[in-house]
Amino acid sequence: MSDASLVIICALLVATGLVLLGLGLRGRRVNDHPICRRCRYDLYGLDAPATCPECGAALSGRQSVRHGQRRRRLAMIVAGAVLAVVALTIGGHNVWRTVQFEGVYPYMPLPWLCWRVDGDDDRAFDEITWRIDDDELTDGQVESLIARGLGRYRHLHPQRDYWAEILSVLRYEGFVLDDEWIEYGHLVTDLTLDVRSRVRAG
Repeated sequence: MSDASLVIICALLVATGLVLLGLGLRGRRVNDHPICRRCRYDLYGLDAPATCPECGAALSGRQSVRHGQRRRRLAMIVAGAVLAVVALTIGGHNVWRTVQFEGVYPYMPLPWLCWRVDGDDDRAFDEITWRIDDDELTDGQVESLIARGLGRYRHLHPQRDYWAEILSVLRYEGFVLDDEWIEYGHLVTDLTLDVRSRVRAG
């Protein structure tokens, strides 16, 4: 099972545990007695009192009295709490281990990785090339990489950097068209000729 699958399963188990905990705390309805909403005093048998004899709250409002006494479900509370805590512990440990040993780069969206590559980030460069090699990028993402790489050389004219390597990998995988590759070659080639005004004979 992959780490991502384990995290998803743990998240679902945490949600299930929280639902069970909420249902347990809400309890099950055991009768239809009128109950004071403020203090939960059982008003059964009283002749329409104006105030609660327990807490003194006014009972004339529409929301002041609810019907049905509820009892909390201890077993459901315990089961939900244990399930949520165990799943949260396992999932949290897995996320921490992944971040510690693998870093966050495998989970970064492509635009963030491109921004990091602009700053010569080795890990971001490795992650992009791995995604290219593993065929994990959509056609739109591949086109955005090519456009970003060519645009960098059109406007900034940097020395060969990680974008040169990324474009080379894309070319090797067959994504960069001939016209784009020729343009890239012109952008990165800086040839100058120093021609003398006079050439000595002989």
